[in-house]
Amino acid sequence: TQAEDKTGISFSVKTEDADQTVAELEEYKDALEFEKIETESKLAKVSIVGSGMVSNPGVAAEMFAVLAQKNILIKMVSTSEIKVSTVVSEND
Repeated sequence: TQAEDKTGISFSVKTEDADQTVAELEEYKDALEFEKIETESKLAKVSIVGSGMVSNPGVAAEMFAVLAQKNILIKMVSTSEIKVSTVVSEND
């Protein structure tokens, strides 16, 4: 069998903005041609930021290693030249 071609997008919003964000996305469901919206609450964003990250390779790997040592599951990652952000469970 051939797997279905699907594309997903993930992003974070403040808890107080979640309901409004979902409602606004639902208004454009047909135009954007998506099947469903999934939400997850009780999450926290953990970021490391600094211009020195550009010249220090491996900083993200160290961050991931520390989180792994603490048994913290990373649910999402976003990176730029000077920032690495992770989304983790609020309880971790």
